[in-house]
Amino acid sequence: MIEKILFPSKFYESDFSALKSILVLKEVGLKEIVFLYVIEPEAVIVPKTGEILKEELERLKKLAQVQFEEWIEFLQKFNINAKSYVLLGEPAEKILELAEKENVDLVVLNHKKKRNFLKFFITGIGSTVLTLLKIICTPVIIFPYPYEEDENIFSDVLIAIDFSKNSEEVINYLKNLKPLVKRAVLIHVIENEEDIDNIEEVKNKLDEYKNILEKEGINAYHFIYYGKTYEKIIEAAKEHKVKLVAMGITGKHEEEKRRFEFIFIGSVTQKVVDLSDKPVFLVPPKRKINS
Repeated sequence: MIEKILFPSKFYESDFSALKSILVLKEVGLKEIVFLYVIEPEAVIVPKTGEILKEELERLKKLAQVQFEEWIEFLQKFNINAKSYVLLGEPAEKILELAEKENVDLVVLNHKKKRNFLKFFITGIGSTVLTLLKIICTPVIIFPYPYEEDENIFSDVLIAIDFSKNSEEVINYLKNLKPLVKRAVLIHVIENEEDIDNIEEVKNKLDEYKNILEKEGINAYHFIYYGKTYEKIIEAAKEHKVKLVAMGITGKHEEEKRRFEFIFIGSVTQKVVDLSDKPVFLVPPKRKINS
């Protein structure tokens, strides 16, 4: 059940569209949205002296509070409670702190995709999204920018399955959203030729997942793709005209990747988030808070 959502915002033009698109979660228990605007230190602190520009800090706070007041008033029409925070600090750190403090069930982010090939290839280590994906313990929905609102983004979902424990958790999570989920497209991508020998095993596992979802009243279908995993996930989302891509943050090789943190930069998850024109719903592996 999703009762409380953390909604950090940088006030992109399509943030309000993303906000309206998650209101459908009221059908599965949504009661409160917590808004957050983070003022980054470089915007109000003089580098050489460390002096805080108090007037600029207050100006940014007031601008954020005015916007949040409008959104809070809007949510009252739907009987959804809301409150807001304006904090000074690093965005990823403040998002994680507030998610824990408020004990939220979901974090909603808006993400500008990397259009420049070089920037995409060397995705910034310090980026908010990348930092969060490494350590967050709460499911996340990442909306692309720009984004146009949808009445129910959960109605048609593509679920990327690699048979890791994390991807199984995605199946279990979406089962709990069954009043909203009408159609689920399960896909598995085979990258290596040697894996083709296990094709029957793959089909049987996909059948198991399909049956699990259908018992919950969700129309489910499964497909196998061949090629680069992130490319085929993006391709399948367009081909099957889904509204949402769902996947685990980590895959079956998580432990090996975590030995060398830089490998995570090129992960399937990061590339899908950067390239998808659909919102991406990410379920984290079971992690200890502050691990």
